[in-house]
Amino acid sequence: MLVQRVDDLTGAESAALIELLNRHFGADDLHFIAARPAAWFARCARAPALATTPFDAAVLHGIFPFLPTGADAGTWQRWQNEISMLMHEHPVNDAREAARKAPVTGIWFSGGGTLADASRLPAANVHAAVGRLGDLARGMAMRGGGVVASLEMSDTFAQLLGDVDASSGQADAVHLVVTDAIDHEDKLAKFDANWLTPTLHALDRKGLTRLTLIADGHGAAVRWTVTAKTLWQRMTAPGRRKPFSIPALTES
Repeated sequence: MLVQRVDDLTGAESAALIELLNRHFGADDLHFIAARPAAWFARCARAPALATTPFDAAVLHGIFPFLPTGADAGTWQRWQNEISMLMHEHPVNDAREAARKAPVTGIWFSGGGTLADASRLPAANVHAAVGRLGDLARGMAMRGGGVVASLEMSDTFAQLLGDVDASSGQADAVHLVVTDAIDHEDKLAKFDANWLTPTLHALDRKGLTRLTLIADGHGAAVRWTVTAKTLWQRMTAPGRRKPFSIPALTES
């Protein structure tokens, strides 16, 4: 079973494990890179014929239905097994277990591709917390020549209004905001107060033309889009908005 993601590796721990992997797989032309201590990439000279499953779709399930498939799947599955054996009883893991931390027992290969295959993206200004959750948005901004800014837990939409106003002359300006996971009612209330309600007010003032909210979790993804209201819509709209709530999945 794929139990959990190890997100708390130190730089030294990550470097020691990466060194082990590169030494072992050097003859296979497989090279590992740590963009951050808990974000690793595997590079190879040839794009493999491989289909993989995202970690979040496989976590807490038996791994066998989610292992890589494709013409090169056998090789990559064998490499996964070798990595597990290499990690077993490694000094880094011995120390982590002694400190009551989760050991690194393997690598879950997912994603993959070449930069040449990624289409050119429109410029986007990205505000994202430092860490894994904002990686995709930051990559989109870098690919499209946009601006990347860090997002702190205490930030609010009001602090980004300057960026929105500065780009008001660009009809196609896109702003992406990636917040930390909302896993508690208090965080939901803070998201509503700091981000959602002020953004909807900006739509009312025509400071923004469109808002798209995307959220995922529990094996599902939800997208909600709203555009600026016309004068008639503003006149006939209810005086108070309903409080934001997480959409519930219903089974048919």
